Amino acid sequence: LDSEHCHVTVSGRDKGKLGPDDFMLVDMQGMAVQSDRRASAETLLHTQIYRLRPDAGAVLHTHSLAQTVMSMRYEASGFIEFTGYELLKAFRDVATHQTTLRLPIVANSQDMDALCTALAPLFEDDRLYGYLIAGHGIYSWGRDVAEAKRHLDAVLFESGDGAVIAETLAGLGIGFERWPVRDIADDNSNEAILALYKPEIDRLVSENGFRSVDVVSINPEHPERDA
Repeated sequence: LDSEHCHVTVSGRDKGKLGPDDFMLVDMQGMAVQSDRRASAETLLHTQIYRLRPDAGAVLHTHSLAQTVMSMRYEASGFIEFTGYELLKAFRDVATHQTTLRLPIVANSQDMDALCTALAPLFEDDRLYGYLIAGHGIYSWGRDVAEAKRHLDAVLFESGDGAVIAETLAGLGIGFERWPVRDIADDNSNEAILALYKPEIDRLVSENGFRSVDVVSINPEHPERDA
């Protein structure tokens, strides 16, 4: 809005069904302006971005399963590095895939002031387009909502191409395979599924020395399906 104010979502609102009444005005200290409604608990993280990135016109924050798992896996490193990916060109002022960008990771905290203090040094990097909070999710921003979403999508590296997914995850030390769909009949128990895919499972166990295997079922109604 201006250098002193921004809109944030009202605490507890469904982020998938936001309307005009789901936003409220706050100042850059995270205090509500002319309202008794309560802002999101992480408002200070949003206002910090607006303060330290004056050209930011929108901040997006998501909690996908993929981001959360990756943030925990690489927390000790302090960042995830992206090199050579075509989607790097989705970031503002990046004109070629032949570049390297780092997505920083900071430890989670319920103390927003302490978290802001930990995050502040990251903004010294002019090519900072977002960051991960370990075990929590990602923040990304842009000059407007469209650019913020483009940056977010680039970090998420969304694709339906199995080969692209496998290549991307391989660079992060994660294996990914798609196996053929097979009829499970009426017995969809974990044991039946493991038996049906025994050849593939045995190969992975042999190649990687796994000590155990399990089945996770995700259906369209699962709350984390989009992750």
